[in-house]
Amino acid sequence: MELLKKVSRLSPSDRLKLEKLVHPGRKRQFLCARAALVEMDISLEKVTTTPDGKPLHPNAFISMGHSASHAAAVSSLEHRCGIDIETMGRDVSRIRKRFVRPDEESISSDYSDLHIWVAKEAALKLTGVRTLDFLSDIQIKKRHDQKLLVHVGNGQATAPLTLHFAEHDGQLIGWCLLLEDDLSPSNQRIL
Repeated sequence: MELLKKVSRLSPSDRLKLEKLVHPGRKRQFLCARAALVEMDISLEKVTTTPDGKPLHPNAFISMGHSASHAAAVSSLEHRCGIDIETMGRDVSRIRKRFVRPDEESISSDYSDLHIWVAKEAALKLTGVRTLDFLSDIQIKKRHDQKLLVHVGNGQATAPLTLHFAEHDGQLIGWCLLLEDDLSPSNQRIL
């Protein structure tokens, strides 16, 4: 009941989306992600989505994600952002060849395949371009300080994003922000 109170003011487009969801678990995930936005003082009445499904808000950049049991959101008043959340221990080995490039193999010694998956999902959500390919358009590299950097490109330009990770309650959360400043350990840039 508390969840429904938090999200009682959904936008017309989100109300339609919610009505189309059949599975109760999927409805709860949808509502929990929006409840996270409410916790950040984001007005749900103004949330819309692009045709590709990227959530939009006129006063903030937002991104949402969910796993089977948790939801996460990120918002920024100034910078585009992307977030993903997955249950720790999720086995992505059977689809590994669809998202880990040969030049990313060395990253596996410090980061799991799940980290790479979450990083690429967060970057994809930041761009809002659902047609990006995880192998040809998104590349993970290590920075000099061992943090991960994501290069997103469509063959003409690349966009480096620094990733951030947190583990909470058995979940791996990854997010990135587009910062327009110079690319340094404390600043990121996207083209």
